[in-house]
Order: sequence, then structure tokens, then C-alpha cells
Amino acid sequence: MKEFGKPGVKAWLFLLFYFMFLIYALVYEPNNLIVSRNSFDLLDGESRTIRIVFISDIHIGLQRDGWLDSVVDRVNEQKPDIVLIGGDFIEADSSELERLAPLARIDAKNGTYAVLGNHDYGGWGRCRADNGTADKVIGKLESLGIDVLRNEHRVIGGEGGFALIGVDDDWSCYDDYDAAAAGVRDELPKVILAHNLNSANPAAIHGPSLILAGHTHCGLIRVPFITEAALGPNFGSVLGGRKALDNDTEAYVTCGVTGGGVRVLTSPEISVIELE
Repeated sequence: MKEFGKPGVKAWLFLLFYFMFLIYALVYEPNNLIVSRNSFDLLDGESRTIRIVFISDIHIGLQRDGWLDSVVDRVNEQKPDIVLIGGDFIEADSSELERLAPLARIDAKNGTYAVLGNHDYGGWGRCRADNGTADKVIGKLESLGIDVLRNEHRVIGGEGGFALIGVDDDWSCYDDYDAAAAGVRDELPKVILAHNLNSANPAAIHGPSLILAGHTHCGLIRVPFITEAALGPNFGSVLGGRKALDNDTEAYVTCGVTGGGVRVLTSPEISVIELE
């Protein structure tokens, strides 16, 4: 009978690597909240700069007590002109809503605006989901001073500013970009806020535009070169980051701020967007 000896050096090194990888993927990376910075030439040569702080995918039902306070503190440290939130405030149901209270402390001189995500319709969301949970989410957010855009827009910054176009959720089948942008002049710069990039059809967008979206958590696990090769170029929005869609339209897909779970090279993210 063959006898098995003690594990060799290679086996111990593999076990050590595997243990360290688990610590990294389950503990370090999910809690490594970073601040990314990007600038976009959108304001048609104006000398002013508008600073947007963009976050998405809070999923408050998954988070520990005090976590959202620390996110809000980091947001305020960026001294935003405006804060945009890309949906998925809750994980499953409206019982989580009271834990969103720290959002009332966001300090942005031009206000805080949001759209809904699929989870804000309850669970994972479904096409033409009942609006009951979403209405409760909206009511809570409005009580915290957050303007929720459901296929509508606001003009931000007056002369030399931009149209903020908020599009409802794609998975829940309530998105309507044409309704959200109705009355916005083609030449006016546009920031399109959507939970899912698919809610903003580039073919329907006219004039200089920037789409901000979340939803994908950047795929959660990214293996350099291999992930990109496996998914192909059309999955850039899943991997997150900056992407040119045409000569007038760019998109930025954030990894979201949600902590917990598994992440590999997809740190939770607060996105600082400078419009110039």
C-alpha cells in the first residue's frame, strides 16, 4: 500500500497563497473603498468646472452599522458641487429604509439627485414590477433631501451648466430616455444618470453627453487580460470605467460602493467626475 508523506513545501506554499487570496477577496478588497478621479470635456469651452461625486449600489441591507456614515464622510471630503446616486439603495425590501438616514448629511451646494435601481423595486426586480416598494424608497429619499428622477430632467448650474437626465430602471422595464430628455435642447450638455447603462440608448442621445451608471459592480472578479479576453470588447460596461460610445457621448460605469461579498481587482468606488 502506498504511503502518503507529509505535505511538501509546494503544498504548504499553495495553501498559504490560497488562504491569503481568500483574505484579500473576502476581507480586504470588499472594504477597500477608493476614490477615482476623471475629467470630461463637456461644458463647451467654459472656464468653470463642475465637480460631481457619483456613487451607486449602496445595498444597505448588506452593510454593517456605521458603514454608510463612513461613505458619506468620504463623499463630503471631495467637496462636491453636486452628488449623484445611481440606484440600488436597498437589497430586498423596504424594511431597510431607516438605515439610509446618513444620506441626509450629504453636503453638495447644487443638491443630491438619484435614480432607482432594480433592487429598489424589491428583490432583484422584474419587468413591470409593482411600484409599492419603489414608492417607499422614493418617499424615504425625498425625506432625506434627495431629488429622485424618474424619466425626468433638471437643469443644473444655470448658464454654462448642463441638463441632468435621470432614467428609470432597465430591468424593471420602466426606463424611458425619450420622456426623460423631452424638451432638452440638443446643444445643451447632458449628464445622463441611470442605474443600468442599457437604460440610455446612445442612438437616442443628441449633443455632448456623459452617461453615468452602476449596476454591474464591475463584474466583482477581474483577472487581468483573461477577463477582458473571455468577455470581449462589447462587455466593457460590465468591467466598469470609462468608455467612448461615439464622438459626442462617453460613459462611466462605477464599481459601486457596496461592501461585503467577494471582490478581486474591483474595489468599491466613489467616483469624482470633473466637468470642464
